Amino acid sequence: MKAEQAVPQVLKQLLDGNSQPDVLEWLASQSVKDPSAVLEQALAAFSAVADQPKSVRLGFCQEACRELMRRMIEVGDLAGALAAVKEYGKLADVYATAKGTKRPAKAEDTGPGRPPDPAAELLELVKGRLA
Repeated sequence: MKAEQAVPQVLKQLLDGNSQPDVLEWLASQSVKDPSAVLEQALAAFSAVADQPKSVRLGFCQEACRELMRRMIEVGDLAGALAAVKEYGKLADVYATAKGTKRPAKAEDTGPGRPPDPAAELLELVKGRLA
């Protein structure tokens, strides 16, 4: 396997929870010429993501929470979905603080001309599923 083909596979293996020694062993089994260099390229990719602006990282986390909530509702894990909604709300607070704005505490606090609070909308969706 060529190094450029191996890097995405290494990223996936690391995200799946495999240790660096396990990944190096896997790379060697795939006849990669320089497993250490491929692992370093993958780790550099993680570092590049960490260097993204805070708003990009927060946006990714919010979208991940939304996707997790959707999947949990699909499988009937409403407690997990509610936990994802709460986490989404925390992230929304962090983002609002970073932007110097405050999001409304409750959906009913949104007035005319103010956008609804996404976390409150998600919470209402989960509550509707519980009813």
